[in-house]
Amino acid sequence: MPFQQYLDQAVAESTTLIARSITQAVRSMAQASVTVTDQVERNRLANTAEALQKAAQATTDAFPAALRQELEAASSTTASPAKALSFDSLELMAEDQLDDTVELLRGEQAVKAAVEADLVALNALVSAAQGHERVTTIANPLRPEVWVRAFHRALEKAKAPAAARASWMLHVGRAL
Repeated sequence: MPFQQYLDQAVAESTTLIARSITQAVRSMAQASVTVTDQVERNRLANTAEALQKAAQATTDAFPAALRQELEAASSTTASPAKALSFDSLELMAEDQLDDTVELLRGEQAVKAAVEADLVALNALVSAAQGHERVTTIANPLRPEVWVRAFHRALEKAKAPAAARASWMLHVGRAL
């Protein structure tokens, strides 16, 4: 099967994955709200979980197109990769851009931490499927940051409240 068909299949199955991840994130936030002793934090978590639940369908609907865009961008940057985001690159950004970038970085870190062991094998499989003689991490369009950016893009398309997105990125990032 040509590699593009694998990517098409990932996009087709992404609706189920993101819906399941959102459900797990809502549960995680609701459970966290019960265990937190601070009333303000408890209310914030409960409200954030409720807001994510309300935005779930619109986000799930927007996710496949967002993933397709991010996969295309990731595939086109394999020849000359874009500079990766890092906390060091935040110095001269506007506040809203800074908040978005921090959301993305935290989401990426959460996902990478959760999939680190499996990512090595995935990178090897993807490199082999693409015909590379060596494992090339940047050539893997299915790497975690692509999924996190797609989720972030889907949240924006779903007009999710910016105040809740940072918490959502962490909880959904862990679930992804």
